[in-house]
Amino acid sequence: MNLDPTRPQRRRRGGRPPATDPRSERVTVRFTLAEHVDLANRAAEAGLELSEFIRRTALGRRVQAPVPPLNREAWLALAPTAANLNQLTAHLNRGGVVHGDDLADVLRSLHDDVQALRRALIAVDEPAEAG
Repeated sequence: MNLDPTRPQRRRRGGRPPATDPRSERVTVRFTLAEHVDLANRAAEAGLELSEFIRRTALGRRVQAPVPPLNREAWLALAPTAANLNQLTAHLNRGGVVHGDDLADVLRSLHDDVQALRRALIAVDEPAEAG
């Protein structure tokens, strides 16, 4: 802390630290209107700004589309079953014993969740026939 009133106070700089390799070079590229619209649409589908989409594509980096809502919902719906399966596996790896009814319940739940996911992936709302 500066207690000398004759010396100016130093301001602290907050925020993001300076980049170690800042982007300083610029390349100008011209596109037709159709090309620009196509690139803008592809960038939007990937959830990226146009410049970032072009940069990644030009450098051969991965351009990943956002996760579809159905996949996100399925991931969340399967989480409890996956957790139960992990706990069961860990218990068995520690030398634990699982009684038939407990194992049957976990496997039945896992089977039901996987079947529901499969139906959701092909947009079938009614339960599958037994079998």
